[in-house]
Amino acid sequence: MLSINSKTDNPRLARSLRTNLAIAFFTLGAIILLVNGILAAITNYLSLKDVISVRQLLIAQNAAGTVSNFIDDKFHILETAVVFTSPFSSNSEVQKTIVESFLGRDPAFRQIALLDNRGQQTSQISRTSQSLSPQFIDQLKRIPESQATKASRYISQTYIDDKTSEPLIAIAIPVNTVLGDFQGTLVAEVNLKFMWDLVDQLKVGKTGYVYVVDNQGKLIAFGDTARVLANENVSQISEVKEFIGNPSIQADTTPNVGSYQGLLGENVEGTFVPLGSPNWAVVTELPTAEAFIPFYQLLGNYATSSLVMAILAGLAGIFIARRVSAPLIELSNVATAIGAGNLALQAKVTGPAEIAQVASTFNTMASRLGDLIGTLEERVTIRTAEFQKANEINARRAQQFEAVSQVSRAINQTQGLQDLLPQITQVISKQFSFYHVGVFLLDANNEYAVLAASNSDGGQKMLLRNHKLKVGQVGIVGNVAKTGVPRIALDTGADAIYFNNPDLPETRSEMALPLFLSGQQLTGVVDIQSTEQNAFGPEDIQVLSTLADQVSIAIVNARLFEQTQKALLESEMVYRRDIQTGWAKFTRSLKLIGIHKVGLTSNLISEPMEIPGADEVFQSGNPYQKNSDNTNGSRQITIPMKLRGEIVGMLNVKTDNDRAWSADELDIISAIVERAALSIENARLLNESQKRAIHEQTISQMSTRIGAGTDIATILKTAVRELGTQIGGAQISVEIENE
Repeated sequence: MLSINSKTDNPRLARSLRTNLAIAFFTLGAIILLVNGILAAITNYLSLKDVISVRQLLIAQNAAGTVSNFIDDKFHILETAVVFTSPFSSNSEVQKTIVESFLGRDPAFRQIALLDNRGQQTSQISRTSQSLSPQFIDQLKRIPESQATKASRYISQTYIDDKTSEPLIAIAIPVNTVLGDFQGTLVAEVNLKFMWDLVDQLKVGKTGYVYVVDNQGKLIAFGDTARVLANENVSQISEVKEFIGNPSIQADTTPNVGSYQGLLGENVEGTFVPLGSPNWAVVTELPTAEAFIPFYQLLGNYATSSLVMAILAGLAGIFIARRVSAPLIELSNVATAIGAGNLALQAKVTGPAEIAQVASTFNTMASRLGDLIGTLEERVTIRTAEFQKANEINARRAQQFEAVSQVSRAINQTQGLQDLLPQITQVISKQFSFYHVGVFLLDANNEYAVLAASNSDGGQKMLLRNHKLKVGQVGIVGNVAKTGVPRIALDTGADAIYFNNPDLPETRSEMALPLFLSGQQLTGVVDIQSTEQNAFGPEDIQVLSTLADQVSIAIVNARLFEQTQKALLESEMVYRRDIQTGWAKFTRSLKLIGIHKVGLTSNLISEPMEIPGADEVFQSGNPYQKNSDNTNGSRQITIPMKLRGEIVGMLNVKTDNDRAWSADELDIISAIVERAALSIENARLLNESQKRAIHEQTISQMSTRIGAGTDIATILKTAVRELGTQIGGAQISVEIENE
């Protein structure tokens, strides 16, 4: 940030601004000319707009008269023919000839039908077929009898021919006797395409046009017949919309001319004239660009004359303008540059006294503003960066903590692989909303990756059939099981080694992470699949890699637990078998030689027996014999129990009478002592295995709880709490040097 110097120069004495303004009044003439021109342009514009409105109204009324005359002419033809022919006064053959003559009176007539006073067809003729069209027959049914009996004309709604797509209407007149008695109705179908030529011949200026619409907004006649044949609806045009909103408007009532977007998509000046009967409207539209050509020419002429006068005034006032406006222009340029961010710029303190004072004050203000903005920008930048970084870290930590905590809880609550792995797949799938999560474990020969757990329905099907993949050959899982390198397919359709599993048809992206034992030995693969492409972001990959490491640790702990439990069970069984069998044989053997009392001591016995000569036996390693002090006493012998040259216990044998030990008895006792020493060693090993298993289980649980933390404070608190639980009476604290 540049430092802005707030020191300003004192304005030098200069000529007063009043003198300069006296000269500048010369430019007032140009302003008056401009204002006068604008007022004149507005007046001319309004006058021209009135002229355009009157012209458009006249054209619209003439066009409406042309269209009305077309319809009236068709009624007049039918009415005249009825008067001179009296069709109901003749027989059926003559009546048919009369109807055929009606058809030839005007090419616009397509079909004609004669209905009696009950509405039944007595004769009909069609220009296009042998019989009347279904559409015309439908129109005959709609002719209200009440209209005919009142000697009134009838005009139907516009309809489109199914074969030619041409717009048609049905017109009807009553047929009465000379005395006015109603005899029937004469109905004719009129092809409106003959009206197209009339409408197309109507001109609105050079580029304007006329078109006819019905009370539903459908285009009936227009120069572009393709749009008419397409039965186009133009009710979105403002004038047409106004007519549809009030279709009963009187024919002699003409709305004002309006400016809007016309039928051809350009801005137009247009109006409409309702016909009354039929319920149509004739719309005339003149492009705005053509309508206001006189106004544009007037503006051009005025602009040219104003430009010439402005040039002359400018030449006369150049000298004055330089002296008066130079300081202001300089100050304006400086203000613009400062507004663009160049706060170090200073305005020159020159010109009239008032302008120089303004420049000096402006420089002071700019200096203070620069200092303030610099400080604020720096603070805002720092605060914004800190806030964004904190939000990102908190969001990432929250996601990691939740995911890792869920897996850690599953690991803490479950020890066996059969229960642990399914829980882990469920937790990962639920936490990240993944379609499928599966855990594969390598078999003993590292030949196949066998599916051990899954959360999805497809995964359950694969588990039932013992699904396994060849290492290094089948899909992404097989590739990771071979290489030990994570692989991600953000678009499975484009991945070269992706395997399309029929049990998982909705997979669109997949990620496989290796599971290592002790960080080196590959033991399995975690397979994660999603129904969305590009489902794995950098944060997901980082968290899932951490979870994969936890799953590896959980597998190691579970296997160690299972192995320890198995070893403990086997050792306990061997120990019990050896103790029970060996001791039974030992006591039976001693009884055979007359020994009924046997004492045993070992370092595994919490309260060892008091055996005579025990100290001497431990020191010398030789047997110790003791004779009884009375005549009815017994003889005792204490024999050391050795295992690999180390005394692990002593055996004291006492006879019922005082007699010497034979060589055979001593050999038997020595053999039994050796067996007892082996059993004691097995018991000792069993005891150590149990302690080691408890120790390993405790360490594993502590490691899992500590590893579930995502920040230093949580990890240290968990470590202190776990150590305090395991070490009774200890005071534990952690100190970290603040760098």
